[in-house]
This record gives sequence, structure tokens and C-alpha cells, in this order.
Amino acid sequence: MEEVIRSVSMLKGLTLEQARRLAASASRVTLGAGQKLFDEGDPTGGVFIVERGRVRLTRKGTPIADLGSGDMFGEMAALDGGPRVVTVTAGEPTSLLALPADAYTAVVYENAAVLKEVLRVVLNRVRGLEDAIRRG
Repeated sequence: MEEVIRSVSMLKGLTLEQARRLAASASRVTLGAGQKLFDEGDPTGGVFIVERGRVRLTRKGTPIADLGSGDMFGEMAALDGGPRVVTVTAGEPTSLLALPADAYTAVVYENAAVLKEVLRVVLNRVRGLEDAIRRG
């Protein structure tokens, strides 16, 4: 699990010890094609990394992004404790690594380089959501 965590671009700045701590708290989730992981508006439940397969993120039924191996999602809700802002559905049989929100935020907040990268990615995603809402 540690290798999967360290393969995520936003988490590359983690120390070995931080990656090990996250891996120790992680679990695997398997989804069948078309199976939902969570719905927009659901309460926070952690951060996910796609190990294998693909997931589609939608907002109010509008596709926002398709994510695959090595992509991470759920960090916005983990960081602010708010509800999920998208619905996530597997596009094919998919394996995810689930990181508890508290373990994820603890590691991110103690590593300035990782926090900076996470904030950059989150802000880009917020801009993407705004664009999708305007279009749809």
C-alpha cells in the first residue's frame, strides 16, 4: 500500500515514515462496473486512490472527470470536513485504496510541501467544478 501512496503525484513529498503511517491506516475497496462509491452531499468518509480501474466524478449529473490508476480524490471533503461535492461511480471493475480523513489530514498538515501541492490540485479542481457548473 505504501508504494501506491507514494506513486500519487500530490503525495510524492511525503517522508518514508509519513507514507508508512498512511499505509498502516489504509484499506482496500473494490467496486464493480457502475457501482457508486458515494453521492454528492454524502458526509466525508476519507480519501481514495485508484489502484486499478477507472472512476467517473459527476456533479448534478454532469461529468467532471474520469480518474484512473494513481489518481486521488476526496481530499476536499477530508480537508474541510464538508459534504462530498461530487458523485463517484466506477466505470469498470475498480480497486481503491481508502485513507481515513483524519490520518490523511494529519500527514498533510505536518508536511508543508505536500500541503502546498494538495492545495494547488484542490484549487484547480474547484475551478473545474465552477466551469462545469457554468456549462451545465
